[in-house]
Amino acid sequence: MNGEHILIKTDSQYSMRCVRERLPTYKRNGWRSAKGEPVKNVTLIKYLDALLHQRGALGQRVHLQYVRGHAGEEGNEGADRLANLGAMLPALPDRDWDVLTAEVHRAIEAALDRQTYGVPSTDNMRGITAPPAKAIAAHHHIKLSRPTIAATFQSRCWTDKI
Repeated sequence: MNGEHILIKTDSQYSMRCVRERLPTYKRNGWRSAKGEPVKNVTLIKYLDALLHQRGALGQRVHLQYVRGHAGEEGNEGADRLANLGAMLPALPDRDWDVLTAEVHRAIEAALDRQTYGVPSTDNMRGITAPPAKAIAAHHHIKLSRPTIAATFQSRCWTDKI
């Protein structure tokens, strides 16, 4: 898994701005918005941050790419179909995002303890860059723009190794 690149394709500009622009500011501001209000969906965003941090700790680069929704993008269309099917299922209780975040942080610490070649620098732990021009090793599609953000996050994942 070390060194693999992950491409997250999304038609959600909200999600991209959240990860690329707002997340660092949220953290600096103690999880408060620019207006000083508590961040909406903060536990889910903290979980996403922990997952990105985990990928960076493993030496993986996470790239974000915007795709137009409903424009024939195979992964996007498939994610929409799965989300629509999932919306017809009975509601489930929300996951405990704080517990999941803590589990990811414990996994990161354990992985770093096992490394014999040193610890990655904290400047690059999240490992987020603009997408490269060439193909990337793994594609993931995540969409976070619906009102049921947690359920959508779980149901709109598409993976295709190339």
